[in-house]
Amino acid sequence: LKKTNSDSIQSSCSSIASVVVIANRLPLTVKITDPESETGYTIVNSSGGLVSALKAIKNIDYVWVGWPGCAVPEIMLNSFIKDCADANCCPVFMSKELIDGFYDGYCNKVIWPILHYVINDAHDNISEEYAAYEEANRLFAEAVKAYYVDYKQKHPNKEVILWVHDYHLMILPQILRRVVPDPNAKIAFFLHTPFPHRTMWSTIPQCKKLLLGLMHCDLVGFHIYEYQKHFMNCCESLVGATICDFTIESKEMTGYNVRCISSPIGIDPKPFIDASASQEIKLARKNLRARYNNRYIILGVDRLDYMKGVYQKLKGIEVFLKKYPDYKHEIVLIQLAVPSRQDVPAYQKLKRTVHELVTAINGTSTEAPVIEHWDQSLSFKELVAVYTAADACLISSIRDGMNLVAFEYLACQSQNCGSLLLSCFTGAERSLAHAAITFNPWDPEQIADAIYEAMCTGKTERANRLRWGLKHISEHTAEHWAKILLNDLLC
Repeated sequence: LKKTNSDSIQSSCSSIASVVVIANRLPLTVKITDPESETGYTIVNSSGGLVSALKAIKNIDYVWVGWPGCAVPEIMLNSFIKDCADANCCPVFMSKELIDGFYDGYCNKVIWPILHYVINDAHDNISEEYAAYEEANRLFAEAVKAYYVDYKQKHPNKEVILWVHDYHLMILPQILRRVVPDPNAKIAFFLHTPFPHRTMWSTIPQCKKLLLGLMHCDLVGFHIYEYQKHFMNCCESLVGATICDFTIESKEMTGYNVRCISSPIGIDPKPFIDASASQEIKLARKNLRARYNNRYIILGVDRLDYMKGVYQKLKGIEVFLKKYPDYKHEIVLIQLAVPSRQDVPAYQKLKRTVHELVTAINGTSTEAPVIEHWDQSLSFKELVAVYTAADACLISSIRDGMNLVAFEYLACQSQNCGSLLLSCFTGAERSLAHAAITFNPWDPEQIADAIYEAMCTGKTERANRLRWGLKHISEHTAEHWAKILLNDLLC
């Protein structure tokens, strides 16, 4: 990364008139309440790292292009488009059949598993699903083109950055080069997941097409250098590109050279720090700890997704109870497992397996349950209360692009000295290794030992780790991440 201070980044960013953020989902939660009415829906703003990052940067106008997350009845379209425009959003509409092939099919059955080092059973319709992927990316490109042309007509001297996000839209940059009437348009891409080694990536039948799609960008970004290195190696070995000083020299191949950078996303820690210091949260923390009789609270916050390692976490607890029996009645695991992709058979099976293991582990206790398993999401205040009450946060992902739960937990511990237990297969481990106890989630004994170490660590050492972690998350915020990327694109 180029070293630059906040003022210089802000100065560069202030010259941007518009950033078009292009992601699979809009930053909105849409609920259809009356499918027969023109206004039979509700729209609520969603939160997240990317939303916070963009809101924090001043002097930038941005519009968000994405899918609303559900089928919008035709009777509502005009009203819905207007409401989206008022929220600086441009919806991309897709049929259920297209979503089935694009999102549920190619994105989640082909690309996503390989990015996380998982090879699924072969299925026969990859070609059809890739055709849906192409069509969905084309629809996104048409929406971006419409905005771009309209904006440039009104502001011919202003620059527009097209910022594409994540694996759903890997061929979009190449399509944008064809449809956007400006060969010098600035296009950036950021991957929020890991990028795997060449031997894994090459198992995707369309792996070269996906690489070539990204090789039409000006800039491609990743959370950590390991992902960046694997991507560059794939471009070199599979497509024949030349790599020089973190630049893919593909101008003769695609018309563009691509700069590659690694820049880990962060959070906006202030809302968590402020909330955790409030009297309301302090009272909620006190009540939670009383509810569990001041046992050692271990917290897990995950989507119920097999990459999040919830099963591995439970096996680690099981081993802990056997290896350290004196502590059997002194701990409780509060596991928030937000249901995910509930219509997918593999996720239904995971949910059943997790519930069966929770029941089996709790059945070994003659006193209070060892595991409290919550199949739900919490409000912001409820989440902060649980974060502050927990003595340790256990993140056991078997592969994770970053994992911002680690950052949120540390931000909420500014009044306490909790321990972060972090899988070595998360991107966050590269940033927070000095603030955490790390382990291999595939070894339940390592998880058990990490819990024991956390319980035995003195307050001074816990405070030192926390101090380091708070310093990191306060300096490497979501805002800082976005400014770094935009500044690099403009330089």
